[in-house]
Amino acid sequence: MTNYIDVTSFGIIPDGISCCVDDLTRIIARLPPNGGTLYFPPGDYAVSKTINIDRNGVSLRGAGVNSSRFFSDNPDHTYIRYGSPSTQVTHFSIQQLGFNTHVPRGEGAYLHLCNAFNGKISDCFFANPYIAVNVDNSSFIYMSDCMIVDPIGEVGLGVLVHGNGRHNDQYFTRVFVQSQDRSTPCAAGFRLANSQALWMTQCGAYHCNIGVQILATAGMTCEHLFFTDNHADNCVTDGWLIEAGASAVVRRLQFHGDWAASNGGTGWRVRSSGGIVDDISLLGVRSYANAGAGLHAESAELISLQNSTLAGNCLRGETSAEVVLNGGNGLVVIQANRIGSVSGLTSRAHRMIEGVATARRAAISNNIAVGLSSIGESSDGEDSLALRNEIIIGDTRA
Repeated sequence: MTNYIDVTSFGIIPDGISCCVDDLTRIIARLPPNGGTLYFPPGDYAVSKTINIDRNGVSLRGAGVNSSRFFSDNPDHTYIRYGSPSTQVTHFSIQQLGFNTHVPRGEGAYLHLCNAFNGKISDCFFANPYIAVNVDNSSFIYMSDCMIVDPIGEVGLGVLVHGNGRHNDQYFTRVFVQSQDRSTPCAAGFRLANSQALWMTQCGAYHCNIGVQILATAGMTCEHLFFTDNHADNCVTDGWLIEAGASAVVRRLQFHGDWAASNGGTGWRVRSSGGIVDDISLLGVRSYANAGAGLHAESAELISLQNSTLAGNCLRGETSAEVVLNGGNGLVVIQANRIGSVSGLTSRAHRMIEGVATARRAAISNNIAVGLSSIGESSDGEDSLALRNEIIIGDTRA
């Protein structure tokens, strides 16, 4: 058998009715030792159970996301699984395919990468998943130019990255998750848990409950995550949520040029729930018109906000500052930012920052605060922290 196979030449019928799983399993078993590429011509491919791929070098390629599509009438199974807890699978790709369902999904993923290594997913479209892509204890996974629409309301996820804390090196570029039905948004666009190195560039989450959730679960570590030019917009709660569970560690996260806009909670929320959150760096980010604060940090060891713009936040009126600190943060660095009524937005906040006195150490300088009644909390008529080189425009303090 050659290493490039048109699956319809082996009896598979893309009519959306005839299940293709058993035939695909036989084709995969007969591929050469170095694997091969399975080509899916235009049509709908029915899957009533999981396609398990447990050998190296098996790639799937379609004729386009609207032409070659996988469908299922079974709500509770994964469509395609690469690898298993006991078998590592390497060197594969999934390209130009669409995934959808005829019934509401109850569990399972369209793509489940379990103990996979060096895999690529590109130019794919996922509609109505429970989880579109589940990256489970896998390393060197590259996902690019994919669209995920309407994960199941309240519980669904666009992309899930998780594992036992050993896996590393995931790369996401131009991956977008959107809940079009705003009345039942999915749980999160991206949930990134316990990863040991991850890069995300030019991705977006829209109308989800949480845009991007970054966490370490109990006793685990999530570290070395780098974000550039990503968006979390119009989500029901927080745009970006960073949290550490009991005895867990989240550390060494860097955001550069990322956005959080028009979310129902905060732009960025950073918090510890019995663990450690350390070294969170926001550089040149934008947090606009969120219902809560632009940044809310709770019990972080080190968090820095530099050369960023926080404007027009606090729309819900539950907080009175663009930056809120509580829970005993360690070192807080807030420098060279533009905060308040900036970039054509009117801030409903009264202060640039509140809760500075709860931090053990703080370095706050060279910020431009516009249209705010004070920089920070007042004590006996004075700000509770001595600030250096602040530029106040429209300051109405006595």
